[in-house]
Amino acid sequence: MSYTWMRQYSPEHIAVLVTGIVACGILVVAARRVRGAPWLTVARQVTGWVLMVLAGAWLVFTLWPGNLHVTEALPFHLCDWLRYILAYGLITGDERALAITYYWGILLNPQAIITPYLPYVHHPAWVQFAGYWFFHMVALIVPIVMVAGFGWRPTWRDFRFVAAVSPGWMAVAGLANRITGGNYGFFAHKPPTPSIIDIFHRVGWKRTYWILEVILIAIVWTGVMTWPLTARSTGPR
Repeated sequence: MSYTWMRQYSPEHIAVLVTGIVACGILVVAARRVRGAPWLTVARQVTGWVLMVLAGAWLVFTLWPGNLHVTEALPFHLCDWLRYILAYGLITGDERALAITYYWGILLNPQAIITPYLPYVHHPAWVQFAGYWFFHMVALIVPIVMVAGFGWRPTWRDFRFVAAVSPGWMAVAGLANRITGGNYGFFAHKPPTPSIIDIFHRVGWKRTYWILEVILIAIVWTGVMTWPLTARSTGPR
């Protein structure tokens, strides 16, 4: 079945990107000013519960009869998992959940922001548009604020944990693709809209591009997102 989808770098896409950048900047500055305040734990937990309720409502919306599309809308994309992990991390302060939020949210999630593939399989379409962008932006902004605003720092233990559990999501997404004929995680084939995967295709990695992606992700997680911050980590966890 074919669907219409949001055009990349359309006025609405640009507007969302600008809004996200501005919101991120404001929240980082605000976080630095209130760092260490005694009420931050409660604020973090309330934020987490709000996100958890919204994520649950979004799941009901996508699985509602008439909206359910097994090849496009089951919760097997990375951000589908990330929104619950993020909310759980904020509610509990669990370091493992926060680490997944950091590594997945800052590096993997932005592909859906910079080169989105948003097929309008749900009705009304504006609800799908709002939900897609809200959850993807939150999954990027929260870990940036954690690090740049509140001084959270990853450890090598965090890195090893996320590196160990990430193949679990890949396996589940791959199994879902086999059962449904979908393309969760874009492991079955590249999306129909332009993305970074097109670059891998051009250099000859047409069928196993995901292997090159995994290699590059491991390099960035190690050399950019872990080592520099652990080498000069002085901020609070």
